[in-house]
Amino acid sequence: MKATNKGTCQCCGAIQKLPNGKLSKHGYTVDWGMFSGTCQGAGELPFEQSTDLIEKFINQSKFHITKLNEEIEKTALLVDADAVWFNRYVPATYSYKSHYVWEKRGIILEKGINYSHWKWERLETDTKDVNRGSVGIGNGESLIEDAVKYENAKYIKSLKNKIDGVSKYIQWQEGRIVDWKEEPLKPLT
Repeated sequence: MKATNKGTCQCCGAIQKLPNGKLSKHGYTVDWGMFSGTCQGAGELPFEQSTDLIEKFINQSKFHITKLNEEIEKTALLVDADAVWFNRYVPATYSYKSHYVWEKRGIILEKGINYSHWKWERLETDTKDVNRGSVGIGNGESLIEDAVKYENAKYIKSLKNKIDGVSKYIQWQEGRIVDWKEEPLKPLT
């Protein structure tokens, strides 16, 4: 059935056409000529007619924050030089844009006459040199522990940024349902 109206997604807030009275597919990519992912609000009633999914999205987001906080606590306790969080660059390919991905990698202590520093363990899959060392501030075991904490602090910061984003999403969703009332759908123009 051809859509005659449009409505707002309960999940993401995007305005979409309403074929058969439900939100059209959105939030996807079509890499390689096929759908990849869709918004959880696709195929559901629009916000103008219902808020029945919003509580679910809020609860999912709160659970996600709990898991992120657990990961922060676990990472803050790490001292093993063989498992340090590293933000690896992934170059662009035909189907993907370049991006970064967090992975665990070892660090190696190197001592010089007047300095100590660490470098990233190189893997066979690395496409370019990733040995970006940081200047050490201690010696021996304390240097390795300091290096692990220093590098993992970057990962912890990225997790805290995710928590901030998810918290804003929760606030936005909670604000949407405070004084909600059913409204007419928007006609396609």
